Amino acid sequence: MVTRFVLVAFVVAVVFVPGPALADPAVPTNYRSEVEGISPGDAGTATIVGGDAFIDFEAAAGTEVVVLGYDGEPYLRFAPDGTVWENQRSPAAYLNGDRYGRVGAFPGDVDPDAEPRWVPVADERRWAWHDHRTHWMLPTPPSIVTDRAGAPVTVFDWSIPIVVDGDEGRIDGLLRWLPSVSPLPALAVAGFVALALLPAARHHGAVVLTGAAFLATILGMGRYLVQPPEGGGAGLDLVAPALALVVAGIALARRRLPTGHWYLLPALAAVAVWSLGRLPVATAPILPSVLPAAVDRFGTAAVWGAAMAVVAGFRVEGPRAGTGSGPTIDPGGAAA
Repeated sequence: MVTRFVLVAFVVAVVFVPGPALADPAVPTNYRSEVEGISPGDAGTATIVGGDAFIDFEAAAGTEVVVLGYDGEPYLRFAPDGTVWENQRSPAAYLNGDRYGRVGAFPGDVDPDAEPRWVPVADERRWAWHDHRTHWMLPTPPSIVTDRAGAPVTVFDWSIPIVVDGDEGRIDGLLRWLPSVSPLPALAVAGFVALALLPAARHHGAVVLTGAAFLATILGMGRYLVQPPEGGGAGLDLVAPALALVVAGIALARRRLPTGHWYLLPALAAVAVWSLGRLPVATAPILPSVLPAAVDRFGTAAVWGAAMAVVAGFRVEGPRAGTGSGPTIDPGGAAA
């Protein structure tokens, strides 16, 4: 009964992850957008989060800053008291909700020329958003990248108009494209870890998988912590390994029971989901994480290797003599 409950709860949690966890966070990329300056200089500070995903702006205390949208309309207003307001009649309020500006249909009252309808969205002088002036808007690279045969290149300069205490200003920056890194080092780490852990995985698969899930959870947390709240977290990159850690821990605790091996299967499935989502980490030069890129990249490869070792360590045993029972799975030494 407990086994069925855990398995059902696991599937429900993975399939029906809360909406904010599946929002539009920063992901590995070849693009780096950089802020080069703000005028006037005392307007506040701006940084790019996740390579090119978000611009994070914090207004100076006691200053009013209005960010203009794509049609020159007021889009965001950073009030002197710290409240951040969004104009719900600005098309940017909806276009900026998605990295590529995908919007099904605008509400009927959206009109850049209409009187703004301000709605408070924050109260600490800062806000982050997908500003499509700061990044490339297609999944395929621009022609300037292919023309340079994969060499680092500046894609374009960008500018976001702002109004600071009634005076015109702007946030200036540039977008660069960086070539992918070779996947061979990450694959080598994965292969080495798989071979090194295979003997242990054959007898202690639950231990190896619990360790892999723990490392994956740390890496997922590293990506989660770099995301602005407006990005909605890290999604399955954190949820999947956390669930795998819980279920693998149960498998470890119940490994000597007849049903113990069933807990290892959903944990492996969760690590597999996480691993598939992490494939770009092997080649992307820019990785959104509070951890160093090398730690994120090779830590991910280590999880891949550990998971492969656990899969290779699974053994299928035939019917026990005199029992007539069917074959049983022995996941790393668990009693079947």
